[in-house]
Amino acid sequence: MESIPFPLQVLNDDLLIVVFEHLMELSPNTMNACTSVCHRFYRLALPIKYREVTVSNAKWCTRSKRLGNAKSQIPLFVRKATLDDHYSYGSGDTECLSDFVRAAKHLERIAIYGSYKFSQKLLDEIDTLLPNIWIDYHAEYPREEDGIYEGWGSRPPTTIEMNGFYSRRLRSLRIDTIWCSTVEQDVAQCSLEKIIKHSPNLRHLTSWSSFVH
Repeated sequence: MESIPFPLQVLNDDLLIVVFEHLMELSPNTMNACTSVCHRFYRLALPIKYREVTVSNAKWCTRSKRLGNAKSQIPLFVRKATLDDHYSYGSGDTECLSDFVRAAKHLERIAIYGSYKFSQKLLDEIDTLLPNIWIDYHAEYPREEDGIYEGWGSRPPTTIEMNGFYSRRLRSLRIDTIWCSTVEQDVAQCSLEKIIKHSPNLRHLTSWSSFVH
C-alpha cells in the first residue's frame, strides 16, 4: 500500500517558505523540529531559522561558537543580530562576537546589549567590515546583586576601567536610569560624554528604568 505523503511535503518551495515564515513567528521550537524532517525542509527552513540571532560573549556557549564558524554557511543566513556582552560587561576579550562579525557577511542590523564600556576593537572592526550597517546600543550599569561584575572582578568599575566607546555606525543609544541615584554616577557620565562626543551619527538617545515596582 502506497504511503500518504506528509501534507506539507506536497507544497511547492515558495508556499513552504511562507509556511515556515509564519511558523518561525508563532513557534520557534516547532521550527527547529521542521529542519529535521527531511533534506528539503532543512534546506528551506535553515535560512529562516537563522535570519535573526543572538550571539553571546561567553566562550562556553556552543551556539555562539557555531554562529561564528567561518567554514559554515549558517552565519551567511543572518540578517539581524543581537550581540550580548552581559557575561563580560566591557571586557576586551570578545572572541565569540568578533568571530561572528567576521563570518556574518550579510548582516543588515546589529543591536548590542552591554554596559557603558564595550570593546573598541570590535566596534572598529564592525566599522570596517560592515560600513553600511547601523548599531542600536542598550547600555545598562552592572549591578552587584546580579553578580555581573565579571568584566572587572568582584567590585564596581572605576572611571579608568569603564571609559566608554564610540562608533561611526552607532545610530541609537538607550541607557538605564539606575546610575542616576548611585555612587557610580561619575563613572557613567564620563562614559556617556565620550560616547556622545565621538559618535557622529548618533541620532537617538533614550532612557529606561530597571527598577521593578
